[in-house]
Amino acid sequence: MTHSSPLRRAQRNLPVWLFLGTLSLLWLYPLVWIVAASFKDSQDVFTSGAQLMPERFMGLENYVRAWRVANFGQYFGNSVLYGALSVAIAVARSMLAGYVLARFRFPGRTLLIALVTLSVFVPVEAAMIPNFQLINWIDKNLFTLLNTPFVVPLVQGGTGSLWVLLFIGAFRTVPHELYEAAELDGANFWQKFRMSIPLVWPVTATVVIFQFVHSWEDVLTPVVYTIGNPALRSLQSGLVAFQGENASDWVGLAAAIVLAILPVIVLFLVMQRYFVNGLAGAVKQ
Repeated sequence: MTHSSPLRRAQRNLPVWLFLGTLSLLWLYPLVWIVAASFKDSQDVFTSGAQLMPERFMGLENYVRAWRVANFGQYFGNSVLYGALSVAIAVARSMLAGYVLARFRFPGRTLLIALVTLSVFVPVEAAMIPNFQLINWIDKNLFTLLNTPFVVPLVQGGTGSLWVLLFIGAFRTVPHELYEAAELDGANFWQKFRMSIPLVWPVTATVVIFQFVHSWEDVLTPVVYTIGNPALRSLQSGLVAFQGENASDWVGLAAAIVLAILPVIVLFLVMQRYFVNGLAGAVKQ
């Protein structure tokens, strides 16, 4: 059987590469245009059309204006806080729930897994009103929650039933013999749970990325729960407010958009290997 040479294989695949390359450029062009526009002046962004290179390079002037004048520095810090806390809450609750549902048999377990699965298909917005009523009752009767920095990550971290299903599948792949050996050594529930955490790290990394992106891109939750304190806006809700208050400042808006998407891109690049492994493991399970 003869094997085609690398040159012949490359020639045969050339049309596919050209098509995929062109499609990738068309898909990336709007993002590249936004980045290029963030370095232009207000007049250049309207006169340059589809041209990417600015006629007058503004440096970081648009970014400084968005960061300071539009208060994006504070909004950025709020979003980082909300994202970090919501990730911690979501990972802790979904990992514990997944561990219990995967490793233990008890009455109602199958029903619980079915309810968790069904809740995946319920939009987050559908639970907004009952969640707000619950938070409002806690705020009035127990302790202050509304218009505080902790209410947003508490609400965001409480969503994400899919994370529980991912952890159920991950913990099921941990060999049962490992738990039996731990029991012989006298390990309790929490010791066996901590022992399992490093074995489900790829799924944990996947949940961290998805939950952080969900929190970072969430506009509605910070607006609803911190409406009485605009200083607690997230970066995305601040971006919407900036667009409404500075409708003619397109270059400032472009710089603000770049600031809003950059952390998510960096997070994905740092954790992409674990992200791919986690998704691959979830598909196999």
